[in-house]
Amino acid sequence: MSDDATPSLKDRLKSRLNVSLAAMVAALVGVGLLVLAAAAWLVYSIDPTRIAWGDYMTLQRGVWLLVLWALSCVVTYVTVRIWMADMPLGDARVRAGWKSGMQLLSQHSVGLNQIPCFLVLGCETRHQQEAWLGSEGAPVSQSTSEGSPAIDWHLSKDRLLIFCRDIGVYGTLLRSGTSDEHAEQPKSIPDHVAEASALTSDANTSEKPASDNDESSPADSPGDDAANESAAEPLATGGNPSAVAVAQPQTQTAKAQATSVTHAMQSLERADRLVQDAQSIRPMAQPTRAIPDSLSSVRTTQSQQELSDLCARLRAERFPHAPINGTLVMVDSRMIAESGSSPGESGRKIGRAIRRDLDQMQSELGIASPVTMIIAENDHPDDYKELQRRLRMVEQQSSVALGKPFVSEEIPTGGAMNQLANDTIREIENRVKQVFQVPRSLTQPQNHRLVRVLIQCRRWRSSLRSLMVESCAANPVDMSSSHSGGVSEVNAPIVSGLFVASPGDRSSKSNGSKGYFFESVVAHMIDQQNHLTWTSEERQAWRRHQRFATSLMVVTGILIALFLTQLWMLLRPIVLA
Repeated sequence: MSDDATPSLKDRLKSRLNVSLAAMVAALVGVGLLVLAAAAWLVYSIDPTRIAWGDYMTLQRGVWLLVLWALSCVVTYVTVRIWMADMPLGDARVRAGWKSGMQLLSQHSVGLNQIPCFLVLGCETRHQQEAWLGSEGAPVSQSTSEGSPAIDWHLSKDRLLIFCRDIGVYGTLLRSGTSDEHAEQPKSIPDHVAEASALTSDANTSEKPASDNDESSPADSPGDDAANESAAEPLATGGNPSAVAVAQPQTQTAKAQATSVTHAMQSLERADRLVQDAQSIRPMAQPTRAIPDSLSSVRTTQSQQELSDLCARLRAERFPHAPINGTLVMVDSRMIAESGSSPGESGRKIGRAIRRDLDQMQSELGIASPVTMIIAENDHPDDYKELQRRLRMVEQQSSVALGKPFVSEEIPTGGAMNQLANDTIREIENRVKQVFQVPRSLTQPQNHRLVRVLIQCRRWRSSLRSLMVESCAANPVDMSSSHSGGVSEVNAPIVSGLFVASPGDRSSKSNGSKGYFFESVVAHMIDQQNHLTWTSEERQAWRRHQRFATSLMVVTGILIALFLTQLWMLLRPIVLA
């Protein structure tokens, strides 16, 4: 004897008839109506006071009754199908990631529509995610039953980040890209640049003992002479031995103060000359990432379908709230570094892929949300660690993002995106020069890291402009139609800003270090979460639904009025009698 359970009647009927549940319910309703009609006819036929049926059942009335019967079956079928419709299965990797994320939210008793939700594009691996976020929050455990999931979740007390690994055109393009380890060798450096670099190095070498003495505590050097005691004392080191001693010259004599200021200004001029010629300097053996020109139609369709599945799930689970509150797009700095003969070509390739994903998300979700662009420097995180440490010592605010925000209410035209890219690079230069303008800061041993930041950001200029124009600029056709009065809205991304950040130290997971300048970017993204707007297509669909609902109410009112009128006409003789 078999121990298998006996299939239910519904399963046996479905296996024999091969029909859906909605079709079965509609068939039962149709048969039930026929049975009721037959019963009514039977009761009517045995009534001794009946009249001839043929006087009432004309051909026209018979046709109308059959039409009503068929409509009842169709409405029943559609209603049951909509009611019983489950979330589409979609891709197995998207389904595995979604299931893990819902389990994460369930473990922390948080609903998906109870917390701001942000999508992250461009973070390729779990390793990169941990480098950006450190040990903060509650990352979801990776599913092993169905392979690596296409999406990953990171939950904290004020936001939920959903990382889209390799879904969408942009994610698939990143997976197709390869690293080019055979970078171009550095070109010859101009003589005056080499001279400025040598002078800066000599100055750093000659001032390094004094800097070391400044960084040490007074208790460590009790035998210093009077000359060293009259030197500048460090400011706000906070007892951190790795902190940079930003010193201030003492004002014992005007001559000593003038000499210190003159020396600092001369060193600043030499560093500024080095920065001005950074375009002609090529970093040695720096790897770049080769981006393919395009993807195959099969891979593009598959990646877009996966992104469509994710959008459908977000829209269904977060209804009636906004599906998302914003989008964070990460771009690897190696992909926009100028290394070829056509400036800006790599930025255009990446920008087109990002724009296709943003347009699809906007169309699928029916809402335009703020888009925050971030340039990720993965090769030299220590440079941004040093810059963040130095800025915290000279600025009043320690959590200011490194970049330039954009006014969300403004239309992102091509000129505005070009200006945003230029302003971002200029902002980085100003922040670095702000550190250099502090007296005696040019004598620190880690200054070469700040100069490298300047050199790197200048190499992004052309590709960064192309990236922002291709990914975020409004369509010129929509702009012209809007100005002419043909279209009231421009379906363009809501740009929140362009920033630069670097992941934390990946080698030491024990300290849980986060990305440098990353938390300030996330804080800015959370501040912009209310700058949402429904798309024009969604507004038009809402207006159509409103008109349809109003029409149904009017028709229902008319039918009720006719029913009451007919009822009054039937009951009037009885009432008057």
